[in-house]
Amino acid sequence: MSTATPVIRRRMAVLLVAVVVTSVLGLVMSLLFPLDLESDAATLRAEVASGREAVRWILVLGAVNLVVGVCALALAGLLLVPARGAVAATFGAVAMWLGGAFYAVGVGGWAEAFPTATHPALDASASQELVAELVADPARLFATAGTGAGLVALGTVLLSVGLWRARTVPRWVPAVAAVSIVLTFVFPTAGPVGLLVETPVAVSSIAIGWYAWRRITAGAQTPVLIAPGAH
Repeated sequence: MSTATPVIRRRMAVLLVAVVVTSVLGLVMSLLFPLDLESDAATLRAEVASGREAVRWILVLGAVNLVVGVCALALAGLLLVPARGAVAATFGAVAMWLGGAFYAVGVGGWAEAFPTATHPALDASASQELVAELVADPARLFATAGTGAGLVALGTVLLSVGLWRARTVPRWVPAVAAVSIVLTFVFPTAGPVGLLVETPVAVSSIAIGWYAWRRITAGAQTPVLIAPGAH
């Protein structure tokens, strides 16, 4: 019989819903991602100009969705690592939270920069020059969002190590989480291919949220974030 209080059950239900909803929306966003940042400036300008407001809001909502999802997933993971593996899980969660912030800032910048560069008040040549300037330096363009994505990936791997050592979930869950997040750096994460790449990420995330909900609502104690000797 569950010993969890109604308040704890409600909080865990909210956490589970957050993980599930953001995971599913992440799959939708992979199909809707509006920018092909590898295309030439003229093509990219035409794509953005044809739906400036849609581009802006898809990017903004995608960034917000990732931040909420990453924060919820990291918390769910911590709840599943009470002692053994807690150090790896804790540092992983912190890296995920920091990465989500960096990613949101970077993608939020795209959400304003590209629609502004294609504003109807600008003539075609000036607009294309601005877009060309934005994509001329990939290192600068991807610096913030790329740093965020890298930290989220590193954090997910560390969290997976903690889950693997804690053995509070089936071993396939952290294995899929770690492998699938690494694959997002190998394959495109937008379009139909992106949907295939992101699906294992979503499945492992939902599994972590589910097992956290089940564990805590069954009356398990809340975790010690960094337990002495739990390396």
